[in-house]
Amino acid sequence: MVLKKIKQIYEEEWVMTGMLRKALLFASIIALLMMFASLALAGTTGKIKGRVIDKITGEPVLGASVMLVGTTQGAVTDADGKFMIQLVPPGEYVLKVTSISYTSVEVDGVVVSTDRTTEQDVTLESAVEDLNRIIKVTADRDIIDRYVVTSEVKMSKDEIKAMPVQNVDQLLKQTAGVVTTSEGEIIIRGGRAGEVAYIVDGVNIGDPLGGYGPLSLGLSLTSGSIQEISIIKDGFDPEYGNALSGIVKITTQTGSPDKTNVTLQYITDDFGNETLNEYSENYDNIYFTISGPDPILKNRILPALGLNFLEDKEVTYFMFAEMTKTGSPWNYDNYSSPTTALNYDNFNLLGFDLPERQQNKYNLTANLLMKPMNNMKMIFSFKSYFSRYI
Repeated sequence: MVLKKIKQIYEEEWVMTGMLRKALLFASIIALLMMFASLALAGTTGKIKGRVIDKITGEPVLGASVMLVGTTQGAVTDADGKFMIQLVPPGEYVLKVTSISYTSVEVDGVVVSTDRTTEQDVTLESAVEDLNRIIKVTADRDIIDRYVVTSEVKMSKDEIKAMPVQNVDQLLKQTAGVVTTSEGEIIIRGGRAGEVAYIVDGVNIGDPLGGYGPLSLGLSLTSGSIQEISIIKDGFDPEYGNALSGIVKITTQTGSPDKTNVTLQYITDDFGNETLNEYSENYDNIYFTISGPDPILKNRILPALGLNFLEDKEVTYFMFAEMTKTGSPWNYDNYSSPTTALNYDNFNLLGFDLPERQQNKYNLTANLLMKPMNNMKMIFSFKSYFSRYI
């Protein structure tokens, strides 16, 4: 009996020790991630709110389910038929509303912007005959947002994609009220370059000592990695600081929880013919994106450590890589001797030696998004930019 009691106590202590070990491991992982995370000073998401009512009686519909199609985000209407969906990344969504004894409704074209609340009311029809019928409507976007008191220009991913620009610097030059000095500095409404605040994914990347190194990283972000950009010229909200002239707010893309997307683009001015290449600058640009649901962290790494807190939660990733190499319209090798010819070095990228040219740029952006709870969203971002001019 005594041995049995001792064995039981030992087993209980072993279980407690194992649970404590897992808890300490989880705390260590979170602490390590927080070491590389920065405090978000500005919002990177928006909200959707509205009211669901009966089409005939005009009475509010209680307990209706409001979901964003393709995501795990949603809400349930209260006694007044009101709902609110928070922490919605910027973009265009389909809003689906369902309720018992009512025909389901899908609202297309619901646009969400950072730090803004999108209002969308929905009316439901009584489903007497066909419960499987779905009504589709298109959301109307207000031309003037009555809640905005600032002079602001917003551009979505699709709008940026249609513009002939490659990075944030070129995008700003196309905006009214923004000019560029001969030194390449960005001026908004006659202010100074240091009076513009650059916020990427909620983090102010400006140098408090006035340096331009961090700003180069923000301005070099490629258009293919941007979900939304907002240029605020006056009337700043209290959440923004260290800005006198303007604010450039950038939200980078995140992955889809439903599907994996892969994009590969290659641009060159080398046509393989001496006549056609008369004005060629030996330009090559290649960029690659991949995004989607996380295939490793949630299903492999954390379960191997005995941590399953993200088992049924949304975890997505987005990665963007770009390489640009170019020369000039004049081939220096044609006007040089063996002693004066330019000898370019090689750049080692992941074990591969890439021959350098007169101007070389490398860009990498990676985002990992986790939603451990319905009212919590965590984004871990990595951005790197390297430029070399020979």
